[in-house]
Amino acid sequence: MFKLKIKYLEPDKFVESSSFNNSEYVDESPNITLNDIKIDECSFKKIDFTNVSFSDVEFIDTIFEDCIIANKNFDNMIFTRCIFKNCKLIGTSFCDSDINYLQIDGSICSYCNFSGSKIKELYINDSKLDESSFIECELNKIHLSNVDFHKSEFNNTKLNNINFSTCNINNCDFDTNSIKGMIISRFQSECIVSLLGIKFDD
Repeated sequence: MFKLKIKYLEPDKFVESSSFNNSEYVDESPNITLNDIKIDECSFKKIDFTNVSFSDVEFIDTIFEDCIIANKNFDNMIFTRCIFKNCKLIGTSFCDSDINYLQIDGSICSYCNFSGSKIKELYINDSKLDESSFIECELNKIHLSNVDFHKSEFNNTKLNNINFSTCNINNCDFDTNSIKGMIISRFQSECIVSLLGIKFDD
């Protein structure tokens, strides 16, 4: 696991003129556009980002806790040492992003799209990523614990040495090159061997 460098301050008002540096924001529902900024050493708790637009934003040492971040576009953005805890990220896109040291805990991330992203050191625990997409991703040091990937797709993405044994991979779409070296439990084997055209004789 990694350690954040968050320094908590008194809550500031979440306004467009905020510096988003070394700050804490609590229980807000802002309506702003964040463009071409760096969010560094910040904590967001119980923030509803429904009416917040992001463009060309870099997130560093930032915690999102109990936040609503659904249907947001984080394409081509940078995340470094960030945490999403108990958040709703349904339908959020991280396409072609540069993700380094990201932790997702107890969050609902259904229909998320990570396609084309470079992801290094990712921790996902007790979260839903069903019907999500990992197409042409570069994955390195991925740690999964009790993740629901039901109906997700992993194509042109090397899964070598990634341990899915505690995860739900039912009805996932894997290509035969991607599954080489992935780690699964005996109970999950039927999901994988069927991709090779092999059938079990009970």
